[in-house]
Amino acid sequence: MTANDREQLERLNEALDVVSKISEQIIASRNCEERPEFLDSDYYLGGLSVAAQLLNRQMLERIESAG
Repeated sequence: MTANDREQLERLNEALDVVSKISEQIIASRNCEERPEFLDSDYYLGGLSVAAQLLNRQMLERIESAG
């Protein structure tokens, strides 16, 4: 695995962490009164789920191509 591959994997992992943390915070705040209504949209959480899937796929492809 090259240094570039490792760097790309690190960036993908960081992006996946951000998506995961946002999802966790949205779910954890479900009963808060000051919560914006758009966060209750299935499209919003669904979009985050799709983003996580795409990031995971890119990570897997990067790992497979390097090894």
